[in-house]
Amino acid sequence: MANSNRATVKAKHRCWGGHAGSHVRVSIKQVGTNLEEDPHRAVTRRFLSYPVATVPGMTRRSEHTLDVTVSAVAFAEAAALTARLLTIRSPQPVHAAVLLRADDTGLHLSATDGALTVRLRVAATVHQPGAAVVPRRGLAETLAGLGAPEARLVAEGSRLAVRVPSARFALPVLADPWPPAPDVPPRAGEAAGPALRAAATAVAGAASREHALPIFTGVRIRSADGHLSLLATDRYRLAAAALPWQPSAADVEALVPAAVLGKVATALGRAESVGVHAGPDLFGLSWPDGSVVTATLGGGYPDAQFDRLLAVDPECVVELESGALAATPAPTAA
Repeated sequence: MANSNRATVKAKHRCWGGHAGSHVRVSIKQVGTNLEEDPHRAVTRRFLSYPVATVPGMTRRSEHTLDVTVSAVAFAEAAALTARLLTIRSPQPVHAAVLLRADDTGLHLSATDGALTVRLRVAATVHQPGAAVVPRRGLAETLAGLGAPEARLVAEGSRLAVRVPSARFALPVLADPWPPAPDVPPRAGEAAGPALRAAATAVAGAASREHALPIFTGVRIRSADGHLSLLATDRYRLAAAALPWQPSAADVEALVPAAVLGKVATALGRAESVGVHAGPDLFGLSWPDGSVVTATLGGGYPDAQFDRLLAVDPECVVELESGALAATPAPTAA
C-alpha cells in the first residue's frame, strides 16, 4: 500500500488577547493511512496560532467592547427616530441594523437603508469606548418599554446587554461588516427649524409618487436673495414655499427625494436652527446631535416654466384659517 498521509484543518473560532496582536488557534488533525506502519491509525494533533487579522472571516471578541450609561428616554427617542426614518427594505442585513459607537463625546447611532443615512448622538457616561452593530428594529422595540430613567449598555461577546434596575435584555451583535456611509456634504447655510419643517411638510406632499418620471418625485430646493425656496409638483398640482435663509457658501441647487424630505421634516421641529448641506450628488441636513444625508435626483428640472407660472399676479387672494378649511365637509354629489 502506498504511503500517504491525509491532513484536515479545522479552524476553531477561539481568540485570545485584547490587542492588535491577538491570535486565533488552529487545530490540525493528521491521520496516518499506512496500516502496516500505523495499524491503529494514529492521530496526531498540532496547534498553530496566527494573528486574527490574517484569517479571513475571523474577528476578535475584544472588538465588541462597549460599556455606557445613557438616559433611557433620550436613547429610546433616538432609536425610534432612526427606525422611523429608515423604512426601505433591503436584502442586505446590515441595512436593517444600527451601529452604536461610544467615545468621549457620547453615544453615536449610525444607520442607513441604502438611500438615506442617519447619524444621531446621545449624551452618555462612557465607561468603556467601543462599538457594536445590533438590529435597528429590535433595539427600538426593546427601549420603548424600559420605563427606567437610565439604561446601561454592555457588549458581552456576541450580544449587547441592556440593563435597567428591574430587568435585563440582550440583543445579538451582528458580525457583518459595516458599509461605508457618505460624509455630510459642505455646509451651505442655515434656516429656522420650525419654518423649514412647515415648508418641507407642505411642499413634499405635492410631489408625485410615480417613479416613471423621477424628477417629479422630488422637491426642488434652491437658495437666492436671502431665501430658501422649495417647490414640488405631480404635474396636476404644485406647491411652493420660501423661508428666510442665512447663506454661508455658494447657492443651493438640489432636487431631493420628496419621500425622504417629508420623513426628515418630522425631526426638524425641535431644532431652533438647521444646517443645510449640498454637494454635487448629495444633500444633507444637520441639527444639534443629528444629521441626515441622501443622494439627489438626477435630471434637469423645468425651472423656467415654473418660475413663469409662479410670477403671475393673481386676480384674487383669499386667506382662510387652515383648521377651519380642513374641517369643512366635502360637497356631496347631487
